[in-house]
Amino acid sequence: MAKVSDGVGFDDLPILDADWVVRDMGHDAEGYREVAAMFIEDLPILRARLAVSASGTSEALVAAMHEVANSLGVIGARRGAARARFIERCLRDGSETDMLAIERLALEALSSTEAALQVWLAVSAKP
Repeated sequence: MAKVSDGVGFDDLPILDADWVVRDMGHDAEGYREVAAMFIEDLPILRARLAVSASGTSEALVAAMHEVANSLGVIGARRGAARARFIERCLRDGSETDMLAIERLALEALSSTEAALQVWLAVSAKP
């Protein structure tokens, strides 16, 4: 699973494109902050689901990766969402079985997104 990012172009995508989501929301930065806060609040749940599913069946991990991809996509975490969708497709096709490596990559995507989101929230805070 270590080759998921090699040659696929994920690293060319931004970790977080919050400004794009804000524009897509009609320039509603406050609305985006609320979505971001919900994402951060749900992170422990997403992480727990990944841990449980990585030690379970491939089908459970597919469902968890789908949830991770959607959650990352909603907040504009383009790199993590693309990587999670790719992993989900690999799992569905049966071409990937290293579930612990998959969990690790998903957790890394969530962590890098959380860090970028925290920076965005701090920088964009109202004076």
